[in-house]
Amino acid sequence: MDLVIGGSGFIGTNIANRLKREGTAFSILDKKKPQAESEWINHDITNPIEPMENIDCIYHLAAEGTIRVCQENPQVCFDNNVLGTYNIAEFARKNEVKHIVFMSSYATYGNSNETSTEEFPLRARNHYSYSKIAGEAMFESYAHEYGIKVHAMRSAPVIGKHLIKGVTAHFYQKLKSNSEEIEIWGSGEQKRNYIWVEDLISAMHLTKQKQTEPYGFYNVGGADVVSALDILALLSKKLEANPKIIRDEKAGFKGDIAMQIVSSEKLQKMGWNETKNFNQYMNEYIDWLIESKFETLML
Repeated sequence: MDLVIGGSGFIGTNIANRLKREGTAFSILDKKKPQAESEWINHDITNPIEPMENIDCIYHLAAEGTIRVCQENPQVCFDNNVLGTYNIAEFARKNEVKHIVFMSSYATYGNSNETSTEEFPLRARNHYSYSKIAGEAMFESYAHEYGIKVHAMRSAPVIGKHLIKGVTAHFYQKLKSNSEEIEIWGSGEQKRNYIWVEDLISAMHLTKQKQTEPYGFYNVGGADVVSALDILALLSKKLEANPKIIRDEKAGFKGDIAMQIVSSEKLQKMGWNETKNFNQYMNEYIDWLIESKFETLML
């Protein structure tokens, strides 16, 4: 059986739905009630996890993922992202779990104008990226000490159904309230190579099948490199809006990741490829925002 830790969130919900479609038995462990239909174990990972039998794979998705929250409250970041990861590693050790899929982040590379491969040095530019680097190091030691296969995914920002945070959702909410003008931080040229959530999950499954060493780490990002302005343009077209763009060049915060593109070549050599490009998955996501009455989900 699989255990989806952090299964009430965006990626966790999509993983749970995928496991259900594939007929894989799973449970969700989270302090929040999950959206997906499953057995729910109500637990906060800042506390040790009670023993369970026959857990084959853990998907570790639980984290404080907002850079600003981690910056303003380092204790929350440490408790959830470092102590919580230790509690999961200890649970895996004591319960003889075979696989751990760890949701790491492209933020571990810091800011860079170059495309980052797995050979690039890791740079903690903020508390969030530090916590992900610490989680990777912890899992690497557990993998070699106890024989647990760990698959760390250094993912670019992820797009898909059930996502109610991030730049696209933010722009959508602003355009729905005022389609005539919109304020953006900085130039709007900050670039990412976003990834569709289903392609991320496929990458996770592939590493479980093909990884031979105890510990592996993988960049996963899309082929299309897009800016915040690109997202705004597509969203404006979809909503039939033509907003005046007001740039706040002084906006932002210390520790923000302004530029980061990751190479997925390592995964591609293992046989992974995207199934949808930026326009395809972004249009699908915007359709979901409209159909789900996204504004009510924010209440």
